[in-house]
Amino acid sequence: MCLRASSRARSVFDVDYSLLKRQGIRALLFDLDRTLGPGKPSTLPSETTALLQQLLDERFKIAIVSNRRWGFDDFTLDPALRERILVRFRAGKPRPWTLKRVLNALGASRKEAVMIGDLWVTDGLAARTAGMLAILLRPWKDDGRPGA
Repeated sequence: MCLRASSRARSVFDVDYSLLKRQGIRALLFDLDRTLGPGKPSTLPSETTALLQQLLDERFKIAIVSNRRWGFDDFTLDPALRERILVRFRAGKPRPWTLKRVLNALGASRKEAVMIGDLWVTDGLAARTAGMLAILLRPWKDDGRPGA
């Protein structure tokens, strides 16, 4: 199986990260709202925190890239992840420079990175204009069901 410029998965828990690694992907850029948790989370659900920790242990570089313009002061990342994950709010997706700046901060090239999010118009288009792969997910439902 080979990833196309845009692929789909049900949720962040259904992405084949081992396939990404075999294809040379080493940087994962995640949208926040409705991708890593329901609605506009102030903290990540425990299962998402565990997934991100596992991915960091597998030596992926991780960034959370959100267009959220308000309420980001209330967002707290687990202390075990805080020093290892780059977080950018008011990102300005789908502008291509947004993801290019994040990639520079991570020390990764566009060919080594994938944008994972729930909206084509922001996440998918940002990845495409930056020359990256995109994986589009079903939005995380407010009732706590990821990708339902």
